[in-house]
Amino acid sequence: MRREWELFFNSVRARVVVFIDDLHFTSSNTLASRQYLFESVASEILSTYAYLFHNYYKKIPSEKITWIPHAASSLTNRTINQTALNKLFVSGANIPEWYPCRAHAFALCHQRKDLASCLKHPGYGPTMRTSKAYYYGGERYFSYMRQFRFGLGTCQSVHYAVAKLFEIPANGLVLVTTHDLISVLEKLHLKQNTHFLTVNCSSTNSLKNEVMHLQSLPKKAMYEIQKQSQDIVYDRHLTRHRAELIHVRLLAQSLLVTSVSPEGNIQWEGWGRNC
Repeated sequence: MRREWELFFNSVRARVVVFIDDLHFTSSNTLASRQYLFESVASEILSTYAYLFHNYYKKIPSEKITWIPHAASSLTNRTINQTALNKLFVSGANIPEWYPCRAHAFALCHQRKDLASCLKHPGYGPTMRTSKAYYYGGERYFSYMRQFRFGLGTCQSVHYAVAKLFEIPANGLVLVTTHDLISVLEKLHLKQNTHFLTVNCSSTNSLKNEVMHLQSLPKKAMYEIQKQSQDIVYDRHLTRHRAELIHVRLLAQSLLVTSVSPEGNIQWEGWGRNC
C-alpha cells in the first residue's frame, strides 16, 4: 500500500506530516493503526522522542523521522535566584510505575523536608485550570519553582526527555536527572556536570544521600551550572524554537512537492534537522 499512497500523493502534489508525542500505546489496535500510518501514509514523522522511535514501531526509515524535542515555555524568567533554598524541587504526578525516581523523591519530601519540597500535580482537566493551590500554569508555576536551587527531571520507566528537563534550567535551577538521560541530553548540547547533574535514584535512601551531597556543593559552582544551562535552553530549546523547527519542516515538505531539482530535494530533505 505504501507505493499506492506515494503515487496518489504525488498525483495531487500533497504530503502528509504526522506529529507524535508519547510513543507508547495501550492496545494492539493503536499499534496497528499507528504502524500503518507511519509506514504507508506519512511522508515525514515529527517525533518528540525520535531516539526511541524504533523501540515501538518497526520498518520505518530513519530519514522519515525528525526529532522535535520538548522545550521550555517562553514565559520563563531568565534570571537566577541567588537566595534560593538549598533544596530539591520535585513536581508532577506521583506514579511509581511511570516515575520511579519521582516516587522516591515524594517519599523523601515527607521524610526530610530540609532536603526536598514537592508540588503535587493537580491532574488534567478543570482542576488544573481553576485551582490556585497547585501553582500549575505558566508564570505561577515558574515563580514557585524558582524558590529552590535544584530541580528534579526524569522519566526512568520509558526514558523520555520530558519538558521538565528544559523548564528547570530555563528558570535558573540546577537540573538534576538520572544517568539514563545523559546521552540524550548531550545530543541536545547539554553536558553532564556542565549543564546538569545526575543522581543515583534507586531508592529513597540513595536519593537522600545524593541530595545531601548536592547541598554540600559550592554555591559558585552551582551558579556556573545554572547560568550555562539557562543560556543553552534560551539559545536552542524554547517553545518558539520548537515551533520554528516544525514550521521549517512543513515548509520543506511543501518545497519537496514543488521542486523539480534533485539538488533542491537534497537540501530540503535535511533542512532544519539539527536540534
